[in-house]
Amino acid sequence: MLKGTIEASQLAHQSNRVCNALALLQCLASHPETRNEFLKANIPLYLYTFLNTNNRTRPFEYLRLTSLGVIGALVKTDEPEVIAFLLGSEIIPLCLVIMESGSELSKTVATFIMQKLLLDEVGLAYICQTYERFAHVATVLDKMVIHLAREQSLRLLKHVIRCYLRLSDDSRARDALRTCLPQQLVDGTFSSLLENDVATRRWLTQLIRQLSLRAVGSAATSSTPASSVSSVDVNTLNTTNAIRAALKTSTIASSVVTTVSTVSSSGPTVSNVTGAPSSTSGAQVSTSGPMSSSSGLDPAASSKCKVWRNPYSLFRGAEYRKFFHETGRDPLTYYDMNLSAQDHQTFFTCEADGGKPEYESMLFFSTKVFQVMQLSWRERNHEERIKKTKEALAKNPECATAMILLAEEECSYIVDVEKVYKQAYKVAETNLRRSQQLQNHSPAHESMYRRDIHAFVFIRRRLAMCARKLGKLKEAIKMMKDEYPNLNLFNIHENLIECYLAAQQYADAQAFLAKYDDINYPKSATICYTAALLKARQVSEKFSPDLASRRGLNAAELSAVEAIHRAVEFNPHVPKYLLEMKPLILPTEHILKRGDSEAIAYAFFHLAHWKAVEGAINLLYCTWEGTFRLIPYPLEKGNLFYPYPHSTTATDRELLPSFHTLSVYPKKDVPFFILFIAALCSLTAILTCLTHVYPEQMGSLSSKTLNWFFSPINYLLERLEGLLLLLAPTSARKLLT
Repeated sequence: MLKGTIEASQLAHQSNRVCNALALLQCLASHPETRNEFLKANIPLYLYTFLNTNNRTRPFEYLRLTSLGVIGALVKTDEPEVIAFLLGSEIIPLCLVIMESGSELSKTVATFIMQKLLLDEVGLAYICQTYERFAHVATVLDKMVIHLAREQSLRLLKHVIRCYLRLSDDSRARDALRTCLPQQLVDGTFSSLLENDVATRRWLTQLIRQLSLRAVGSAATSSTPASSVSSVDVNTLNTTNAIRAALKTSTIASSVVTTVSTVSSSGPTVSNVTGAPSSTSGAQVSTSGPMSSSSGLDPAASSKCKVWRNPYSLFRGAEYRKFFHETGRDPLTYYDMNLSAQDHQTFFTCEADGGKPEYESMLFFSTKVFQVMQLSWRERNHEERIKKTKEALAKNPECATAMILLAEEECSYIVDVEKVYKQAYKVAETNLRRSQQLQNHSPAHESMYRRDIHAFVFIRRRLAMCARKLGKLKEAIKMMKDEYPNLNLFNIHENLIECYLAAQQYADAQAFLAKYDDINYPKSATICYTAALLKARQVSEKFSPDLASRRGLNAAELSAVEAIHRAVEFNPHVPKYLLEMKPLILPTEHILKRGDSEAIAYAFFHLAHWKAVEGAINLLYCTWEGTFRLIPYPLEKGNLFYPYPHSTTATDRELLPSFHTLSVYPKKDVPFFILFIAALCSLTAILTCLTHVYPEQMGSLSSKTLNWFFSPINYLLERLEGLLLLLAPTSARKLLT
């Protein structure tokens, strides 16, 4: 029927019929039960014919717009399967063509699709992987800004700014945008258009701040927007040249850019987060990207590191504060807690919250109290936060985010945490139902719906973690399995894998892991080391190093060893914690992929699972160091992964507490014999030079040194001779004398 409909669509007068069919397809694409089958049938590929048409008449424009609506319904779900499917098709060049030459409404929907692709980490990495892709996207966006300067449209400008803001999360793209960002976004051309749109104005401010550009005030833009626009072709040429120069001279290694494809969309983006409590934070927060930190670090080094929300983060009141009271050591650094504050702003607030007394009282994000909130979180005043949260809850008993803070920070036992979260769950579920019915009424209602669904999923995830800590594994697994397909935001799959291992459901863990241990999905220590553990489980019980050295490794053993080498290459810090060669500490609330912080977070929860598999620790001990023979220069070239990042140590120092001895990689231990020979040769060379310059003085010094050296020996010989004389018989004594 679909093929027949497409053939019939060649006639303009039948476009209404085709649009009705496309509307049905949009329903299939948006429904969770039919979406996967919709993709398996490759139905979106049939729609590309409508998107690729050059006919600008109204019937074909309707077809183009309705087809874009089907694709928009797919990407709106933020599911990684959808993103992977679309990236493997021709949707990006088709959208770019429409963004450049379509009608305003078609441009808006196409730009929205491009924005959704960029918000996914795999999509961002795909576009920024090569110069040609990034240059094409940046050039089209530049043309759109120039066109918008003449014919201003707020709904289209909003998506363009979001695309630029997301591109700035990539290090090389950020360097390029510093030189090729359209001047109209900086010089106040759109000030009047954005006057009543607080959210878009804030996104533009964050973009300018993240690119370290100086925005020109509106007073400086006395000329009309049209007068500031030069020829489109000239601007396009300048933009292309600027992109090429910036990408070629970028200090960011190309491996870091492609490494982004192995990172999930689990954490907010935070840039310019300062470490000094007295300074203001120019932090940029995005709900879909990694966190690029520059907290007191070298800017060139920090821009390469991406920090992520730890899926295994503990409860502050019930776990972190207990450790502090017992030891007097704070397990969380200021930098780590500051990133958590940014997370709360991103997940649990929206622009519609501005002016609500309960949110202002809680010092969450609002336009009026943003700076006050920053200072409040930096002071780390636990009692003050609890007090303000209770005041907010008194003003609004249905404030689910206030209950979240009380559960996280006030409750001292996991049982109490679970009780508060169950109350918050009922409130969040009610709020979500209410906002779901109103989400299509306005952009403000849409943002409220996203806020409520983030809070709902977060509460369910923490409830599942409470059940896991209380030993209710079946309940925890059920909650995580029920919740996971709805939102890929908090890396819940890692918690589910850990629950499977705790319940010793290895078959379920293997089946679930098979979906994520794939090139299209992000890698993590949990994925790599769990794959190694499951393969080691098949051979570790009967594994013997002596027997393996005599007869060689069989296929199963070789597969297990290769899996261990792969895991060690991804994160070389983990084995020392699993083998208990280094002491463990409490995991931080944020981790650095392939860093020491990720190794601690993984080992803290998975060490018991390795010990539960008989012989797994022994197999790891015998084989993990062999990885380094495969990658003698890990900072320059990797084997299965990209080279190890240079700047992980600096970022881990900010994340991990000061009492922890940081694990550094690569750290080559030089043998003592080499050090001894080097010192001996250096000393000989110095003595030779001194003897050549000062022969008499060195001769005198040498004789004195020899006398000092042999004086104790001569003394011992004399004493020994005297002792022998005393012990010898009288006749022998006479002969000796």
